[in-house]
Amino acid sequence: MRRLNILKISLSVIPMLFLSACWNATSIEHIYYAHTVGVDFQDGKYIVYAQMVNFTGSTGQGGGGSNENPSALAVVAGKGETLTEAIHDLYPATQRKIFWGHLSSIIFSQQVLKKNFINVLDKFNRFHQTRPTLWIYATDMPLDQLLTIKPIIEPNAIFSFLGEPWESYEQSILIRPVRMNRFIASINEPGKTTLFPVIRFGNNRWKNLEGQVENLLFNDVAVLENKQFKGILLENQLLGIRWIQGVNVRTPVIVHHEGEAVATFIATKANSKILPKWNNGIPTFDIQVRVDGYIIELIEEETKNVLQKQIEEKVKKQIETTYLEGLKIKSDIFSFSHILYKDNPKKWKQLSEEGGLTLTEESLSSISVIVHIEHAGSEKLLLQ
Repeated sequence: MRRLNILKISLSVIPMLFLSACWNATSIEHIYYAHTVGVDFQDGKYIVYAQMVNFTGSTGQGGGGSNENPSALAVVAGKGETLTEAIHDLYPATQRKIFWGHLSSIIFSQQVLKKNFINVLDKFNRFHQTRPTLWIYATDMPLDQLLTIKPIIEPNAIFSFLGEPWESYEQSILIRPVRMNRFIASINEPGKTTLFPVIRFGNNRWKNLEGQVENLLFNDVAVLENKQFKGILLENQLLGIRWIQGVNVRTPVIVHHEGEAVATFIATKANSKILPKWNNGIPTFDIQVRVDGYIIELIEEETKNVLQKQIEEKVKKQIETTYLEGLKIKSDIFSFSHILYKDNPKKWKQLSEEGGLTLTEESLSSISVIVHIEHAGSEKLLLQ
C-alpha cells in the first residue's frame, strides 16, 4: 500500500519537471502604461500623443516602497496618414512594450472633431485592449502641453480629471463627464445633440511654495449634432444646460437684487419636460422645469416668496440664454429634434426628408419654472 502511494506521488511529480517556466513573462514594472491619448490632425496627418504614467505610487501605501518617482509621467508622439499608422509610429520611440488596458480617456482636438473623429472613436472602440468606459474630452489647447500637467496634490496622474472626473463633478461642476459607451450611444440617437467636456489647463487657480502651478480644468462644452462638430460653448453661455439635463448633484444659483448678491441657493435636484406642439405644421416647444434646493447663504433679509420668484426668473433666463447661444452656432442645443422623434416618429421622418428641423427664437414657445426651497439651514425664512 505504501509502495502504491509512493508510485502515485512519483507519477504526479514527474510531469511537472517537464513543464516550462514563464521565461518570456514581462515584469509589470517593465511595461509602459498608456493612461490618456490625445489625437490631433495637422497638415493632412494624424498626431497621437500618449501619456505614459508610473503606477508605483497609485496605491497610496506609505513607508518602505519603491525609490521610483511615483508622480512620473511622460508623453510620446506618433504621426501618420491614418490613425493606425500614427499609433504604430509610437513604438519605435519606446524602449518597452506599451500596454493599453489601463487607458482612461481620449482627448479630441478641434481639428480632429472637424475632420473625422468617428474614425478615431471607431479605432479605440474596436481595439481589444481598450475598455468601453473611457472618458471623452475635447480641447482647443496644445495636446503635448496639456498631457504633461500633473495633479496639484495627488501623487499620480491617474487621479487627475483625465482619470477620475466624477468626484469633482459630484461636488459641483457644471459639465457632466461622458464615457465612450454613452458617447457612442448618444451620437447614434436620431436627432440628439451630444455634449461633452472641453478640457484645458491654466495657471491662475493654484499656487504652491514655488509660485503659480498649472492645473487642468473643464467648464466649457463641445457640441456635436448629426456627428458634426458645431462648436464650443463657454461656461456663462451654457448655464441653462443643467436644468434641462437634470440635476442630481449640488449646483449654486446666486440671487441678485438691484445688481447686488443677496442670497445663494443650492439646487440639489432638477427635472425637466420638453413638450412639442404643432402650429400650422410647424413644431414649437414648451419647457417645464422643477427645481428643489435650499438657501445656504442669506446676505440680505428677504422673504421666501420673493426668493423663489427671483430664482425662478434666473433659471428661466439661463435656459433662454443657452438656447439662443445654441442658435448662434446653428445647434439644437436642447435636442428638440430628438424629443420630436420620440413623440411622433412619423412626422419627424417627414420633417427630416424635407430638410430637418429648423429652429428659430420662436421655436421655444414658453419656459415654466417652479422652485421649491426646502429649508434655509437652521434659520427660517419669512414667508411673505
